[in-house]
Amino acid sequence: MLKLADKQLLATLVGVKAMGKWNGPPHEPQYLCHAKSKQTGKRCRQFAAYGKRSCYYHGARSNGATNPVTKHGLYTKESIALRKQIAELTRLTNETMKKMNL
Repeated sequence: MLKLADKQLLATLVGVKAMGKWNGPPHEPQYLCHAKSKQTGKRCRQFAAYGKRSCYYHGARSNGATNPVTKHGLYTKESIALRKQIAELTRLTNETMKKMNL
């Protein structure tokens, strides 16, 4: 069985760190999360998710809005035109009721 000094010597000869965490294959760089703390201003120390800028705690699981152009549909052209039609019908109904003295 190899002693710790032998393992460290062997690791330095091979070019591998003797003690440390495995962070993936050497040809794929590991990026850190870009999120910052509001209180301390320090960056998150988690690894970013594959292909993302943030870790899973800070929004890497999110796919974004399903339809970012219209979030609620209140100001679409169709809904504005429909509200104008309803307002016009309401106005005409009120005028008709005044003429009928109701």
